[in-house]
Amino acid sequence: MVAGFYIGLEPPSILRAGATLDQAVQPKDAWLKGLGLDYRWPVEGLPKLVHSDRAREFQSRAFERALSNQGVDTFLRKPGKAHWGGHIERLIGTMMGRCKLLPGATQANPKARGDYDSCQGAALDIEQLELWFAHQILGVYHNTVHSALGCTPLEAWDRMAADRIPRRPDDAESFRVDLFPEITRTITRMGVKVFGEEYASMDTTLAFAEGHRKARFKYDPRNLSRLYLETAAGRWTAVPYRLPYLGGRFPTLWLYNYFRRLARALGAPVEGVMARAAREKAEEQLHGEAHSSRIARKAIERIRHARTETEEPPAHRDDDSWGGVL
Repeated sequence: MVAGFYIGLEPPSILRAGATLDQAVQPKDAWLKGLGLDYRWPVEGLPKLVHSDRAREFQSRAFERALSNQGVDTFLRKPGKAHWGGHIERLIGTMMGRCKLLPGATQANPKARGDYDSCQGAALDIEQLELWFAHQILGVYHNTVHSALGCTPLEAWDRMAADRIPRRPDDAESFRVDLFPEITRTITRMGVKVFGEEYASMDTTLAFAEGHRKARFKYDPRNLSRLYLETAAGRWTAVPYRLPYLGGRFPTLWLYNYFRRLARALGAPVEGVMARAAREKAEEQLHGEAHSSRIARKAIERIRHARTETEEPPAHRDDDSWGGVL
């Protein structure tokens, strides 16, 4: 059974791994309803062990600690043992083969693509592609008889899980945030500074008053309008901008890094109110170039999708569809 999947434009990262794992663990009813799907997807609950290849995100301390906090073990397969993951590699290969039939597919290489203009032929946005994968996985794959099982994966799951109760995270919100990437920063009287902004809350003020200086923060690369500070109880509390972001269009990590490179080249400020205004102008420039630049179009789609995914604080969403497959 596929326990979770994630469709996005970000490079491989702990965000993608964590988002996929979060979806795998959470009940799927709200997510299915949000997409208007009536498939059954009964997989939920914490696994006993996460078996993965040796990608950097799976070896990060943040990823291992998030799972360890829930009593989940991790296992990295040995180098040269790719066949240990043959079942999932075969599924991914099957899905990628079907993707090549979609409008806009770039194929395996320029020779296979030939004279086909993939940019002009593209007809799906990222949400439509996610829906396409949902149909392929939940409608086709889960309901196709497998020779090794003698039945469909869904039938096998129902039979084996009939008398089992899934073990859920102690706190679903903390588990979700725990899977975000993390940074360590110094807390000052004014809060904490990172990503060219100052963040502050009653919790940072209290931490500073109690003599804490170094602290571990989580952040969502798709929405830098808040950090998350770990409390004494082991939960995560939001730390917003010290100065409200009046523009309403919060920056993503990709947009911040793009603007930082641009600002350094032009000698412009990378922090403060002036930098905020310049970031908005840089984004407007990307919109203006989107009609003639494939790179700009992809950047705008990346930003739009990130904002769509984080319209509400991640810790309060029931339908996060956090590429990856579990």
